[in-house]
Amino acid sequence: MGLVDLHVHSTFSGDAEHTWQEVIDLAVRAGVTLLSLPEHDDLRSARLAGSCADLPVTLLPGVEVSTRAHGEEIHVLGYGIDPHHGPLVRLLEDIRARQEQQAMGRVCCLRSLGFRVDPQVLRRSAYGCPPRSVSILKALVRCNPHDGRLQPYYADGHFRWRQFWRDFLAPGRPCWVPLELPSPAQAVQRIRDAGGRAVLAHPGAYRSMMGPEGLASLLRELVRAGLDGLEAFSTYHRPGEQRRFARLARRWGLVCTAGSDFHGHRIKPGVGVGQDLGIPTEVREELQEWAMAIVGGRATRQAPVPSCYWDRRCRSYLEDRRS
Repeated sequence: MGLVDLHVHSTFSGDAEHTWQEVIDLAVRAGVTLLSLPEHDDLRSARLAGSCADLPVTLLPGVEVSTRAHGEEIHVLGYGIDPHHGPLVRLLEDIRARQEQQAMGRVCCLRSLGFRVDPQVLRRSAYGCPPRSVSILKALVRCNPHDGRLQPYYADGHFRWRQFWRDFLAPGRPCWVPLELPSPAQAVQRIRDAGGRAVLAHPGAYRSMMGPEGLASLLRELVRAGLDGLEAFSTYHRPGEQRRFARLARRWGLVCTAGSDFHGHRIKPGVGVGQDLGIPTEVREELQEWAMAIVGGRATRQAPVPSCYWDRRCRSYLEDRRS
C-alpha cells in the first residue's frame, strides 16, 4: 500500500520552498501514491491536479482557506473543490487582498524600526504571493545580512519564523497589524458550495492556542456547518493527540485525514513529504477509499449534524481531554 499525504505545500502558497513539480518529484521518490497540495488561499495547484492524469501519483485537488475565530487564525482544508467556482474564487481573492494590506503594514512598521526591506526582494521571497511571516523574514535576512537583531531567527540555513512572528508580528508586538478574515463556518460553506469536502486542519494547533473549551466551541460551530473531516494525523500532533482526534472523528462520523504540512526543510525542519505519521492501516485504507471516491466523483456529501447529536459528542470530548 502506498503512502498518503493530503497536506503538502509548494511555492504557490508563498511560504514553501519547492515548486509544484519539485514537490511531485519528492512525493514520488518517497513512495506517496495519493497526494494533495492544498495551497494557502490559492487554487493553482487544484487546477493543475485536474489536468494531470498521467502522473505516477494520484492528485486530490485541494485548497487551505485562512479564517479567523476566537481571536486565532484557523485553517480549513477543502478537497475535491471546483477550482473555477466563482464564489470560492472571489472569497480567496478577497483574503489575498487583505493579506497584501497586512503585509504592507508590517513592512512599514519594520522599516520604522530601522530594517531595510526591498519591495522586489520581498516579492521574490513570497513567489509573487501575499507575503506571510516566513517571506517577510526571508526578505529581512537578505536585505539586512549584518543586522544582529535577525541572528536568532536564521541559523544553520533554517528560518525560525515562528519565533520571529512571536517577537515582532504577534498581537501586542511592535509590528502587529490586524487581519480580518472570514469565519471558519463561512469557509466550510464555500467549500461545500464548490462541490468539495471541508476538513479542519491540524486541530491540535488550535487546542494549544485557545484551550480545550475554545477548540470544543470551534468544533461545535463547524460540525453544525457541515464539516466533513478532521486532520487527526499531522506533524503538529503527538501520538496521544492523534489517537484522541481520531476517536473524535469516528464519534462524529467525520473522515479522519492525514497530512505532513510539508513546506520544505528550511521552513519546517524534520518534516518530509509522505512522512510516517503512525496512521493505522484501517484508517489509511478508509482515507484512501474516501479520497479516491472524490477523485472519481463518487463521494457522498455529509449533511449538517443536528445540534443535539453534537452536544452529546461535545461532552464526550471534554471528558476525553481529561484523560
